[in-house]
Amino acid sequence: MIPTLCPHSRVRYAPKTRLRIFLALVLLLVTAACSNSKLVLSPLYNRLDDMMRKEFDKLGDFDETQIRAFEQRLQTFHLWHRRNELPLYADLLDDLEMAISTPKRKTAEQIAEWSERIEERSRTVRVCHPVNFSYELMKTVTDEQIDFIEKRFAREQTRNRAEYLEKTPEERIEQRYSNVIKWSGRIGLKFTQEQKQLLKATLEKQIPLRQRYWELSGAWNKQFFALTRAQNSFTYDRQMTAHLEKLWNLLETNEAENWSANRALWSQFALDFVNSMTTAQREWADAWLPKLADTLRDISNDSVKFESSPDFANRAEFGCT
Repeated sequence: MIPTLCPHSRVRYAPKTRLRIFLALVLLLVTAACSNSKLVLSPLYNRLDDMMRKEFDKLGDFDETQIRAFEQRLQTFHLWHRRNELPLYADLLDDLEMAISTPKRKTAEQIAEWSERIEERSRTVRVCHPVNFSYELMKTVTDEQIDFIEKRFAREQTRNRAEYLEKTPEERIEQRYSNVIKWSGRIGLKFTQEQKQLLKATLEKQIPLRQRYWELSGAWNKQFFALTRAQNSFTYDRQMTAHLEKLWNLLETNEAENWSANRALWSQFALDFVNSMTTAQREWADAWLPKLADTLRDISNDSVKFESSPDFANRAEFGCT
């Protein structure tokens, strides 16, 4: 699926999970499309910790021990992502720039290779996400805290569904189309008329899966809270690991045919778009993408305040190191 272009856009092309703290790192990818300047990206990236803290705080009234446990895992994750992942994003951007800045036609195999590299980075973030190192913290959550979190998830899903259903399918497609054109133009990538038609046609062909996702995530939430309450079970860690793994692939697993069809649809869009790029668009890629890559490398080397804190412990039990 095509990604959202900017944080100011209301369009969302991939269903969001109900665990908001899972998604804070998406901000980096979203904002990266809006600026390649370190003056803009570095403060936004540095605030990811604060965003995740706020989402954690919204989940309930946690005691000092629980907050400290969360902080240890959050800081470990942040440092790992900064040092390890940002340079890999930069390498991918450099390779994309070298490929698309030349007029030689690209192949479906090249698009598949780029997609696999992007997905590999996504899989790595999932593996290293703080939630996978938080089972001991989760076992300390009280029934009252669990009840509060469960009700909050239910309210948010109800609100999101109501917002989604306010528009007709045609209005949702038009909004997505308009936002892509608007925000791509703001970074200097202007679509040709042919490319605009290609984008609109692809959006119209995409199989809507949002409501199906809500159905699946609602069932996932119900089982999640049942598992969370079984904190004394000797199979707790194993069952929770298996259940969390399902969250990342709800549609891929339960709507495999439609998910694959949408994936193939957007892969074809990417191939057609890259091969239709004009000389001006290729010159834009040649200038814009390397600067973004350099910015990410610079951010990856920045010092982090919490590294010097006596409370910071970069240990494997808290996350990837």
